[in-house]
Amino acid sequence: MNSLKLKSIFLGVNKVIILSSNILLLMILSRGLSIDEYGEYRLLTTYLLILNTILTFGIPSAIMYFLNKNNNAFLNELLFLTTMISFVSPVVYTIFLLLIGDYSLSLMIVLILVFLLNLLSLWQDNFYIIYDKIRLLFSSNVSANGFLICSIAIGTYFFNWDLKEVFIAMLIRELIKLIYFFIFLISVKKDLKVQINKSDLNKIIAFIIPLFIASLVTVVNMNIDKIYGSIFFTKKEFAFLANASYEIPIMSLLGYAVFNTLIPKIRNLQHNKREVTILWNRVGEIMIVIIFSIIIPLIFFSKETLSILFSEEYEAAYLVFIMYQLSALSRIYIYSTIFLALEKNKVYLMNTVINLIVNSILIVFFGWIFGIYGVALAMLLTNISLMIRQNIQLKKYLDCSILEIYPLKKFLQALLIGLIISGSIFIIYKLLYSYDPLTSLIFIFINVILLFIVYSFTINKEIVEFLWRVLVKK
Repeated sequence: MNSLKLKSIFLGVNKVIILSSNILLLMILSRGLSIDEYGEYRLLTTYLLILNTILTFGIPSAIMYFLNKNNNAFLNELLFLTTMISFVSPVVYTIFLLLIGDYSLSLMIVLILVFLLNLLSLWQDNFYIIYDKIRLLFSSNVSANGFLICSIAIGTYFFNWDLKEVFIAMLIRELIKLIYFFIFLISVKKDLKVQINKSDLNKIIAFIIPLFIASLVTVVNMNIDKIYGSIFFTKKEFAFLANASYEIPIMSLLGYAVFNTLIPKIRNLQHNKREVTILWNRVGEIMIVIIFSIIIPLIFFSKETLSILFSEEYEAAYLVFIMYQLSALSRIYIYSTIFLALEKNKVYLMNTVINLIVNSILIVFFGWIFGIYGVALAMLLTNISLMIRQNIQLKKYLDCSILEIYPLKKFLQALLIGLIISGSIFIIYKLLYSYDPLTSLIFIFINVILLFIVYSFTINKEIVEFLWRVLVKK
């Protein structure tokens, strides 16, 4: 695929397919399984994510760093490492499953295989991208996720599938993806060698060790609320927490799409601190336009949003959902971008470690007093404290004021505008319908569009100006 534009489209559509599949899967299972079964499913898949993110050992980044289409020097060594980890990982999964629950032997075998094959799939996409196998990547995810969604929808609604049958369907999805990976290996077999270069292997290991430590801290930090919930809450309470803490995928998709392009720009400007602060401030304003337009309506329509996504059984968790959405409002920046570009990796890692410690203490304290609501409050307070700490550090490194590095005035202005507009629309909705989740979709859509338009003319005009230029060119 020689066209960069076509490759970008395929990668973008592939990401949307994965995110959409995850949403659909949760929507189906939250309705097709009992709350306790759904809670068990979310617990197992949460730990699957945690364990497999750790067990990747930073190899996906190593694949992107060491390999390229014209240089296969490290291919054998990378495949050797993935194979070794794959042999060790089932032992880790077995110990973990024995510790957290009393599962039947047949279910444990299915779970171990799902965990293992899912781990393998976390590396596959990077190989496809490096070797320009974008169509293979796209076909793999479309067919595998398409099978999973269709089979689980039919199985849970017409055949009363239980947890074991759901995970068998997930196992088949991973097997489908593995078949595509074998096709990939056949296509690059001419580049494979029998001998392993110890020098190259050592280089990869030296590269991935810091990434492994960072991944370990980061993934635990992101899921510490769910780890706590899995230990101290009932399955029902955990299901409520897992759903209420759900982050709208478009937020992370847009965020990483924007901030990944900033690293080279900031690195080029790092000796011109004034230009860096201007660029960073501009990006913050753009993210306010996007994030506030979506999150504030969801806060007002929290009950309706939970009902639409997960069914009316989960509406009782709306206060927890609101606190997690407030956390999202504070995350208009992905700070790893600027710390990496300014070569302050150690500072960022230290922030992550401190954040994990603070987060753990607050979750244990507030969770013990207020239960599920305390956990959500702890996450909110931790996010705000981390944001403040990182801005104080950037103020020092860039020799500027807080208002130059963080668009606080625009943040407060957007918040006030959002409360007024969203509050007015919500009052109208309540007067007309009192409670109607399906009808609320229309009000939420109107709310999002109206906020986006108002923000585009009060907070930052760049998105509207870009869209206008595209339309004029057409």
